[in-house]
Amino acid sequence: MAVWRGEVTKRRCGMTKKRRICLVFDDWRQVGNPNSIYNSELGIQLSSGDLHSGTMLEAEISFSDEQIEKEIIEACEGHGAYPVFSLFLQARPLNPEKADRTREVN
Repeated sequence: MAVWRGEVTKRRCGMTKKRRICLVFDDWRQVGNPNSIYNSELGIQLSSGDLHSGTMLEAEISFSDEQIEKEIIEACEGHGAYPVFSLFLQARPLNPEKADRTREVN
């Protein structure tokens, strides 16, 4: 399964714990505001560099639950649907004991 600028192409893949993925940048948002800031002064400033709509990044994702991977593949192949995620960079790996805590950024 691969997404290219909104078009979904089907590709059967075996179930794995880790999978190489392609992230396609779509939008800028601010914490606490679900709306796009892409056309705002800040959004224009942030998009003036190398990270703008359509920028592609290669990454690797780890599935802690194979059922999630299966659901994504089935949604794509069966319905042409794909999930959209928010990206949050971590300074260090998540501590599973504290994974249920969230930190609000002001």
